[in-house]
Amino acid sequence: LGVDVAIENGDGSFDVDFAYASVTGTSDAATMNLASSDAETVTIAGIETLTINGESGDSDIAVLTTTAATTVNVTGAGGVDVNNIDDATTTINAAASTGDVEIRGIGAVDMTITGGAGGDTFDFAGTLDGDDTVAGGDGTDRVVVSGSETAALSGVTSVEEIEIDTDDIGDSTTVTISGTAISSATKFVARANTATDNDDATLAFTNLE
Repeated sequence: LGVDVAIENGDGSFDVDFAYASVTGTSDAATMNLASSDAETVTIAGIETLTINGESGDSDIAVLTTTAATTVNVTGAGGVDVNNIDDATTTINAAASTGDVEIRGIGAVDMTITGGAGGDTFDFAGTLDGDDTVAGGDGTDRVVVSGSETAALSGVTSVEEIEIDTDDIGDSTTVTISGTAISSATKFVARANTATDNDDATLAFTNLE
């Protein structure tokens, strides 16, 4: 498709819906340029390959609805933060990005992710498993999970940090992050809590080297 779309200097309190006249094919591609933008929900339907170009500044999209975009590419020098990516997406390629990229809300799909030159964050919550592939890239990159990760994830490479992020571990519950799950990780981060006062929970980091 020959028309690029753009969001510039938004304040995060509005939704944006881009509708193309003809997206009947199976290999439609489009580019969305972001410049210091902030939007609530961005909808681009019928596009199989979407390129998000961070032109400048830091841009934040709360919810990205694409329905058909199995591939999302991220390019440019600007920071790009997508807080909830569409579950249709199975490939995220940020190799051409030099800014910091944050992708959250990754669905329960077999995901292939390539990071870029910046410090990238990929939040799988509870969906990360041995069928996922993450190549972090050149920066200091982080994978975020919400539960135990003890099995070796051989498909996750060049990721330096693992974060456990959960609002409620649960009473009498242990969440374990093994240092052997992601062999390249050298930093382990806890952002966890219990939902009820006096709950007794354990967060364990094991096999650290």
